[in-house]
Amino acid sequence: MDSRSKPLNPPIRLTGRIFIILYFSIILAGVSYSQEIPVRVSEPSVERCVVKLRIEFLGSGKVGKVERFSTTCSDQTLIDQAIQAANKLEFEPKRENGQAIAVTKVVEYTFSPIDDWPKIPNDPEAEKVLRAAIGALGGERYLNVKTQIGRGKFSEITKEGVVVSFRSFVDVIVYPNKERTEFKGQGLKNIQVNVGDTGWVFDGSMEVLRDQNETQIANFKMGFRTSLDHLLRGEWKSEGKVSYVTRRAGALGRRNDVIRLTYNDGLVVDFEFGAADGLPVKAMYTRTNADSKDIKEEDRYAQFIET
Repeated sequence: MDSRSKPLNPPIRLTGRIFIILYFSIILAGVSYSQEIPVRVSEPSVERCVVKLRIEFLGSGKVGKVERFSTTCSDQTLIDQAIQAANKLEFEPKRENGQAIAVTKVVEYTFSPIDDWPKIPNDPEAEKVLRAAIGALGGERYLNVKTQIGRGKFSEITKEGVVVSFRSFVDVIVYPNKERTEFKGQGLKNIQVNVGDTGWVFDGSMEVLRDQNETQIANFKMGFRTSLDHLLRGEWKSEGKVSYVTRRAGALGRRNDVIRLTYNDGLVVDFEFGAADGLPVKAMYTRTNADSKDIKEEDRYAQFIET
């Protein structure tokens, strides 16, 4: 295992008929906001429509009054779902002279029909397991989430087991290949941003902004390529293949199906899914550290949240 702990964004298990894509984290210094909600309903004639809401963002960081501003949706259910989504928004309040203040903004919610899941090729057994996993996580609702936000604590540990730093972080991932991570600790802020093959880092201790080096960009890519989302969203299709390996013992009284993702450059990632419920269990792979030693990594998926 790596000697450093790293942020773990637990998959979100989604339920219900209206599927919310979290396209943004609201910062109230901006002007306009939008949120797109793909929806599957029984009526085949459903068309794309928009609900605009006037929302009061309180200085306490809570949502205040929510009112309908305008809409092109004829279905009251969609309007109600937009209002429910608005009441669950998380945001950083706007500040003036260091004080948090309340502001009112118009937020746009877009509803649109969506297609069936993309087909996962190569291996019928692997496809069966992956479809079960996608279904367990919310099906099309899960696949249509475009932004993932994680918060927590990050510690750096030496080879001798000594903690050298302990910082809070906010991590924002925008699929398929963007990530922004902000670390705070000891009065300092460090920011790391990646977009595809590029990236930059802001070092708060020196107040320096610089491009990421090849190793840093490679680590970012490794994180995406070994992630559960990269597998289930099919982002690997142009650079590898999946195959069913076996079914083996998991936790007490449970068995797991093993799916292997093999990349063209030789990277191999094994994913385990519960045979009974389809839920992801863990991912396992080997990477080379700075000392040119092979390190076995194991990412466990410990928590699923229904929303």
